[in-house]
Amino acid sequence: MTHANLRPRIGEPHVGEPNFNELSFGDLNPVAPSANDSRTGRPPSNRFSLAFASLALCVGMFAAAPVLADGSFPKMLTEQDKARLDGYQEVRQTTLDYVRAHGSPSDVKMVNAVMAGDAKKIDAAKIAGDWRCRVIKLSKQPNLPIIAYNDFRCRITDDGAGLALHKLTGSQRTNGTFYDINDNKLAYVGAVSLGDQKRVTRYGESQDSNEVGYLVPLSAKHMRLELPSPTAESNFDVLELRR
Repeated sequence: MTHANLRPRIGEPHVGEPNFNELSFGDLNPVAPSANDSRTGRPPSNRFSLAFASLALCVGMFAAAPVLADGSFPKMLTEQDKARLDGYQEVRQTTLDYVRAHGSPSDVKMVNAVMAGDAKKIDAAKIAGDWRCRVIKLSKQPNLPIIAYNDFRCRITDDGAGLALHKLTGSQRTNGTFYDINDNKLAYVGAVSLGDQKRVTRYGESQDSNEVGYLVPLSAKHMRLELPSPTAESNFDVLELRR
């Protein structure tokens, strides 16, 4: 699959700029409105109850189905990042072949488990929320072909313009937007922030920080983000998301 296989949805691309120090796991819970009339303290009259219920249903439907970003993708990608997506399948396969031949049996078993399963169509509302996430770096280096890190904290949010990913902890924190494509996968465009940097790096600020790839939803509790040809350290990265 290449970056040209797209089926856009309505929306404008947007990458949020969260404050990593202020985001918490409890700030996504909605506040339910009161069922009583604000003037009398009694339940609404029958004359208004049907209209109120209809409005609440419409609002609930929109709230339960976050949209996926669209807009200028893939035109906004750099030539280098278009090439990354064009070479996605080849880089993925050759890197997996290499690490399976050179990795330790336990590491190869872990990689095989992470990479098992094909993308499934998962409702966008089930994708949003908090996740445990770990980075697995795969390299064509015989001395260190597989590096797997411990779990970090990730969050997928809907900001009204699309679903966005925020890796909240760790020394390398990706932040980006998902795009609908003609597949069960979702395209990903983001950038990585390093170290104790507090301001979130946006896509396009530096080619060295740009990240593109595909989100592979396996279930409402398990996904993987596949990032081909990172600019440093490895040939193929996987961000495994679980909850």
